[in-house]
Order: sequence, then C-alpha cells, then structure tokens
Amino acid sequence: VIGCVGFMPEGLYRRAGKAQRLPLRRFANVLLASAGGVAKPVSTVLDVLTRTHLTLGRLFGIPVGLNASWFPVFFLVAWSLGTGFLPVASPAAGTAELWVGALVGTTLFLASILAHEFGHALAARHAGIGVTSVTLFVLGGVSRIAEEPRTAWEELRIAAAGPAVSAASAVLFLGVGLLASGSSIAVSVSIYLVLVNAALALF
Repeated sequence: VIGCVGFMPEGLYRRAGKAQRLPLRRFANVLLASAGGVAKPVSTVLDVLTRTHLTLGRLFGIPVGLNASWFPVFFLVAWSLGTGFLPVASPAAGTAELWVGALVGTTLFLASILAHEFGHALAARHAGIGVTSVTLFVLGGVSRIAEEPRTAWEELRIAAAGPAVSAASAVLFLGVGLLASGSSIAVSVSIYLVLVNAALALF
C-alpha cells in the first residue's frame, strides 16, 4: 500500500492537462521494450490507477480525490488492524473497542498518506509550480503538478517535503502515544501510526 507513496509525485507531471513522460514510466517502458512488450499499456495502467473517481473537497485550495482502487485498501487495512495488529497489541481490549480503534487507525492512515502528498504539493506550490490535484489510489497517493521543476535542486526539495512531513507525523503520533498511556488501544493505534509514518518517511 505504501510502497509507491512519494515516488509518483516526483515523476508524474501534467502540463496543459496532458501527462508527460516520467522517469518511472520511461524505465518501465525500456524494460517492456527489451522484453518485446508494448510500452503503451504502462501509461494506460498508471492513468487508470491515478484517476480521481470521488472528489472529497479542497485543502489549501487543492482538489483532493480518491481513486476507486483505494476503497478495498481501506477495508483491508481496517480488517488487518481489527483482526491482527490491535488484538495482539491490546489483548485486553473488547471487540467494540478494537473495531473503533481499527476505524480510527485506518482513517488516520489515510490522513498520513494525504499529509505526505500535501508535503510534496505545498512544496511545489511554494516553488511557484501549480498543483492541479492530489489523489489517493491503491499504491498510495499522487500529486499532479502543472509543470516539471525547473532545476534539480527544486525537484529535490519537492521530493524531500513528503518524507519530512511523514517524519514529523511519526514524532507527533509518538507523543500522542506517550500522552495516552492510560488507554491500551490508543497507545496501540499510535504505535501503528508511528510505524506507518516512519515507513512513509523512507519514500
């Protein structure tokens, strides 16, 4: 789920509504061509996966949307928390408490990915580059920007902003876990979110 978060925004740029070739896509196309495959399906799959199917609203003036592929991810994350992670981390918690914790943890999981993407998006806007939308999809999230960064340093700053936000979020949830030491389920959810954001910080 989080493997490609933070990787797509650095490569997927849109100019005048038309997707530009990106390093990841070029690399995949080279591999396909060398194997006798066709490059076009790669672009098609990426476009389908990152298409917005449900608009949630605007944040900092940037449209936020969900791809349909994210809904099963939400269910799977909630299920894995409610039946796997939380029962092990908080064995004394009741069934209702576990599922409330699972839903809260999954929602904050989504919020963590969104925060990561907005790190990229706001850094791009600070550099004078327009941001057309942020979309969550099965592999994480993608920030669509109007043009490519003008310099390598500018691109590096945009790329680093997402992981920096995730690292700060990990520290925030660590603090929440310490403050909520009286509630086993709250501590367990906080630990989960620390791990998630620490992983996101690597991307």
